Amino acid sequence: MSGAERRGSKIAKKLRIGIIVTMVLGLLNAGCGATDVQKTGPGNDMEAITEHLSRYSNDPEEHAKTEDLAVIYDYPDFLKMEPWYAFVEKVHAEEPAYVDIVNYTTEGDSIFYYVYYDGKEFLVVQDNTRDQFGSPVVLKEKYKNLYEFTEEAEKGGTIYTVVLSDVELTSLEHTYEVFWQVHAEWEAGEYDPDTSEYERFPCTLIRVGLD
Repeated sequence: MSGAERRGSKIAKKLRIGIIVTMVLGLLNAGCGATDVQKTGPGNDMEAITEHLSRYSNDPEEHAKTEDLAVIYDYPDFLKMEPWYAFVEKVHAEEPAYVDIVNYTTEGDSIFYYVYYDGKEFLVVQDNTRDQFGSPVVLKEKYKNLYEFTEEAEKGGTIYTVVLSDVELTSLEHTYEVFWQVHAEWEAGEYDPDTSEYERFPCTLIRVGLD
């Protein structure tokens, strides 16, 4: 093989290696992109959120095995709070995050919640479409603040409550006061949830007994 042929062979080899490296880096970047999308979730896009929640079945046994789904049915065999605690940790750090939550009706049907924090406020989407005895609707609401309260249970242990509210709350008792104040406005025909002129009802998102 002549010197020119050897040089040409080396150049061709380097080009092949360069192409392979470029392809590998492209695959790695694509994989990272998919991971980022999975972590951030559907954001505040209602169509994407509805599709996101529709992937869940109505089977509690499957819910218990789903790693990123918080189960807040207040019964020891069902309660699974780790995904929620991971979400709250990010909220405290003011990092965008989302969490999926499931609770159950008396008849055992699933009620799903999608909670998204964009770093400033919370979007809550409630999916009742699996409730065979209720209205099959998807509802949404936004709140400015998240509050966590704990209290001692009568039979021992701790009751953990999470409330979302536009109003600054200082305790569970204050939460109840605000609720009934807004309720009085609603009964008087003064409550309009589509304007910022009136306070929204505080939303009790989670209330469970912990050991």
